[in-house]
Amino acid sequence: MAWCQRDAPNVFAILGYATCSSLMLVVNKLAVHLLPAPSFVLLMQFFTSCFAVKLCGICGCIVVDQLEWRKLRAFLPISAAFLACVFANIKALQFGNVETFIVFRASTPLFISLADFCFLGRELPGVRSAVCLVALLAASVG
Repeated sequence: MAWCQRDAPNVFAILGYATCSSLMLVVNKLAVHLLPAPSFVLLMQFFTSCFAVKLCGICGCIVVDQLEWRKLRAFLPISAAFLACVFANIKALQFGNVETFIVFRASTPLFISLADFCFLGRELPGVRSAVCLVALLAASVG
């Protein structure tokens, strides 16, 4: 029973993340369906996130670093790549259905691990990991 108490925060975090992720997927699909302007939807989500971080910083819940040009310039390519991925996701939601999006999202780790092996010379996933990746894809497909 000690393992239950020890792992409870992790289980809670995993369940919370899964719940938020699935709800945001449905909410984003609904948003781009009702308001066919995915760029505006993303802009509002990013502004809301920025506002929430600033508010939490003002309230003292978190420590928010000041923007520094050196750091901003260093992270700009990463931010641009992240924005491109998020924009591609919301465009896929705009023109496809949620089920198709889930299948593509579930297949991504499998193909990334194969691309890592082919192009970066990394090891293939172990048997347990490979079985989990294939099971994830199979569960999402059917």
